[in-house]
Amino acid sequence: MAAAKSKLFVIFSNINNKGRLVLLLVFVFVLLLLLHKVRHSDMVKSEPVFRRTLKRVRSSEDEFCLVSYNILADMPVRANPNGYLPLPMVEKLKEPDPKTSPRHRQLMKEITWLKPDIINMQEVDTPYFSVLEEELGQSGFEGSHEPHFKGKNGLATFYNTKKFRLEKIVTYNFNELLSRLFDLSQFDKNNKFNQRVVIFSHLIEVKTGKSLVV
Repeated sequence: MAAAKSKLFVIFSNINNKGRLVLLLVFVFVLLLLLHKVRHSDMVKSEPVFRRTLKRVRSSEDEFCLVSYNILADMPVRANPNGYLPLPMVEKLKEPDPKTSPRHRQLMKEITWLKPDIINMQEVDTPYFSVLEEELGQSGFEGSHEPHFKGKNGLATFYNTKKFRLEKIVTYNFNELLSRLFDLSQFDKNNKFNQRVVIFSHLIEVKTGKSLVV
C-alpha cells in the first residue's frame, strides 16, 4: 500500500502545472456530479409521508412526461384509519384545510420537482379537485374531473397548456363497457353498485399537432 502511494506521488510530481490543473478540474467535476446525485436521488428523505426515490424521465423537448397518482381520498381513510400507513391522522388526511395538509404540500413538491406535462390522478373528490385546479393552474395546467359516484371521489387529468391543448373528453361508465362483453344479469344485482367511470382525454400536442389519448 505504501509503495503504491509512493508511486502515485512520483507520478503526480512529474506532471507539470498544466497537467495538475487538468486533474484538479476533473476531480472537482466528478465531485460535483456525486453531490448532485446525492442531492437529487431522494428529494423527500426527511418528509413524513412519501419516502422514496424520484427520477425525472424526460430527456429532450421532443418527449413528454406523464405522472400518475392514487392520492387516496379521505373517506376510506376515515372508514379504516388503521388500514394504511402507521402515521398520525393529520398526516393521512387532507382535511380540514387541504392547502396546508402535509400530504398536499408533499404532492405539490413532487409535481414541481418532476415537471410533468400530464398528470393522472385517482381518488380525487370534488372539493379537493378545486384546490388542485387552482394551484396547478398557477403553473399553466388545466384539468378535468369525473366522480365515480355523485359527490364522491373520482378521476382527474391535468395537462400543461404550453405542451398540449384539449380536443375532447370521453367518459365511460364501467358497467357500460362491461355490458359489451358480458350479460350483467349474471352479476349480483346487475353489478349496479359498481358505478366507476373511466375518462379518456384526447390531447393535441401544440408543437407537432399530433394526437394523444390518456
